Amino acid sequence: MQLLELLGQLGLSQKEIKSPIVVAVGKVLADVPSLLTQMQQTAVALSEMARSGFRLDKETVRELAREDARRKRWGRVALWIGALSLAVLAATSLGWLR
Repeated sequence: MQLLELLGQLGLSQKEIKSPIVVAVGKVLADVPSLLTQMQQTAVALSEMARSGFRLDKETVRELAREDARRKRWGRVALWIGALSLAVLAATSLGWLR
């Protein structure tokens, strides 16, 4: 049975069947089988990657390490500033710095 016949049996007129909304819904519904197939293939690929992992080339690993170091740099600076401030406060309270 064709889609137009089915829509006619549902009580839609020819004008309603050809409306932009019905056409758009029809196109979306027509794409559902291929979308489901793609989703299944993606799920299988992700499952395989979860099971066996995946490899990164050396340049990608270097770039990830560089970005990680860049992001952590200011955190390390702030940690050292805090540590030095505490050391100065401790030295002052102990009377070592006057």
